[in-house]
Amino acid sequence: MLEKIGEKVSDTVAVNVENVDSNQKEIIAYTVTQLLGEFVKIGIMAVIAYVFDIWQLVLIAIFSMSIYRIPAGGVHCKGHIACFLISSFLYSSSTNKSSCK
Repeated sequence: MLEKIGEKVSDTVAVNVENVDSNQKEIIAYTVTQLLGEFVKIGIMAVIAYVFDIWQLVLIAIFSMSIYRIPAGGVHCKGHIACFLISSFLYSSSTNKSSCK
């Protein structure tokens, strides 16, 4: 579903902006797809963190993990569901409330 949205956005950009070739169109579609996937993942994790009253710890985990993700270049899963599951495991394993007391 996210891939289709990315393709629609890149098609719209290609129609409305001059000199957009097929390679740039593909880059736009990929970027939009990845950004939407991140927003959805962070939104779901924020709701879960709020429900379990660990939102402060999750914010710290997201910030601390982003520090090493940016220079590492990122290792990507093949799909957004796998990425969500692995990220959720990593975030939740780093936010153990009992270790903060």
